[in-house]
Amino acid sequence: MAEGDGRAAPAVSRNHATTQGNDIMTSFTALAAVVANAPRTVKLASVDRESSRRNVIGSHSDTAHVWAQNRYMSGRSSDSRMYFEGAILYSYGSHFALGMVLETTSEGRVTLLNDSGYSISTSKHKGHARYAANGNILYVPDLTEITRTLDHIRGGNMAAYTVKQLPDFIKKHILDMAPETTVFLAGLIGKVRSVCAWFRAAEKARAVAKAKARAADIENKKEAAITMADASPAAWARELSDRQEESNRPWGRYPYYQGSPNKSYRKATPAESLLAFATEMHRLNVTAKAHLSKKRQAVLKARLAEVRALAKETLKWETKGDELATFRRYKVTFRAYLAIAAKAPTRDYDKAAAETLARLATWFAQRSHCPAVLANKLADIIRAANARREDLAAIEAAERMERERADREAWLAGESTPGNRYARYSDEMGRALMQST
Repeated sequence: MAEGDGRAAPAVSRNHATTQGNDIMTSFTALAAVVANAPRTVKLASVDRESSRRNVIGSHSDTAHVWAQNRYMSGRSSDSRMYFEGAILYSYGSHFALGMVLETTSEGRVTLLNDSGYSISTSKHKGHARYAANGNILYVPDLTEITRTLDHIRGGNMAAYTVKQLPDFIKKHILDMAPETTVFLAGLIGKVRSVCAWFRAAEKARAVAKAKARAADIENKKEAAITMADASPAAWARELSDRQEESNRPWGRYPYYQGSPNKSYRKATPAESLLAFATEMHRLNVTAKAHLSKKRQAVLKARLAEVRALAKETLKWETKGDELATFRRYKVTFRAYLAIAAKAPTRDYDKAAAETLARLATWFAQRSHCPAVLANKLADIIRAANARREDLAAIEAAERMERERADREAWLAGESTPGNRYARYSDEMGRALMQST
């Protein structure tokens, strides 16, 4: 039982474990085993629906639970973002069906849930539908495509359009559905014996499509490698120049730069553009080794080395520029604290300022562009500033003790002076003093 509302969680079917994500494909052996034990046809039972006393149900969770009962004609949530009409539950509109409830004569209640859709709001709605669903739960990719067809079958309309559309849908998604889902949908039109042949045909078609895509990709890479290898020296120089433009973003948006999230969507620097170009040239070299002549391989190898050398040199100067920019930013702060340390002793120069100045001086001394003479001079300034701070602290302590002594003697003598009326005094040993009366 779920905590808090007393609702029973739906039983997890084997189909749920095998269809988490469309990248998990059904194996032919598993499909054949399910086909061998499945009935040849699946008959749907009619449902007598009643009108809900209130069409507006409330929350999304409540709406999903009322839909899962498969008793009412219609209902919607209070914000109208989730609603159902008969057996079908929708999210934001009829363009996306969250699920469909079917009553069968042999298997009882079967709930079909949509296995597609990845928006945040739709995913929340799918969670409500999954929690509310009961009976045998099957996941169907792109369920919205066949809800109308399933409605026709449920109503006994086995027209040629219906009989054709469902097999086409199964053939399209058979590699992405669990065996139980495939067999159930095929059983609605009495085509269970055909699903193994459909699966083999789909496997073959997918393999052919992958081979064609791979061949086309190789041809595109060969063409790009030939173009880069046969480019004239002038064209190659222009290509290098174009690749160094800051407006050129070979990776689109850069996710991070030096671990700083606030630079997530900046333009690429010339060095970064060249590094991306070097990666591209490396891939062209791999293609050239497999498909191009030795002469073109040598040209591409030399140009890859040139790009890498240029990227390394550009990155070195960009790094030095970043260091100088950081130096300038630190210099402004350092000068502000240095002005405090260099002037005559004053109470405004506190311990925090001294520690900050010391940290800045350490940072300067560790930079490669900070001369040793400057580092030593900064260290002398820090030592002198700390000495002044210590002298100032001693003077302040002596003045404070003198004021306290005068106030204490006046208080013991019974005098009432402004500031010590409610004071509590102690002697040099910390013992409480008592006033004579």
